[in-house]
Amino acid sequence: MPKLCSFGCAPNGSSIHFFPNAFKFPECFKAWVTLVGGKLESASDYEYYQKKLICDIHFTPEDRVQNNRLKAYAIPSLYLHETPNNSPVHEVDCNIHFDLSDLLLSALLLSTI
Repeated sequence: MPKLCSFGCAPNGSSIHFFPNAFKFPECFKAWVTLVGGKLESASDYEYYQKKLICDIHFTPEDRVQNNRLKAYAIPSLYLHETPNNSPVHEVDCNIHFDLSDLLLSALLLSTI
């Protein structure tokens, strides 16, 4: 399914990352939400951002572990206010990296709110 980066850029085939798990990494999750100009005022806000994505171009090489996945506490730090080459916004098919157990836990926890 085509996805867009939360910064509005076109990832051009690069990997896309879900926002961190809000329950396991609350400070990291809040930092990502703040970086994209969001607010967390209700449970529905948390649910909304759990579905958002950020493309790989916003992370440094130091943000990755050996298998090229993001470190648990990685924070986007590149091209935050502008996209490289002013890439147009359009939907693209992307490789999505996530831990299925994190998604299942998030869904379970959100269903109890």
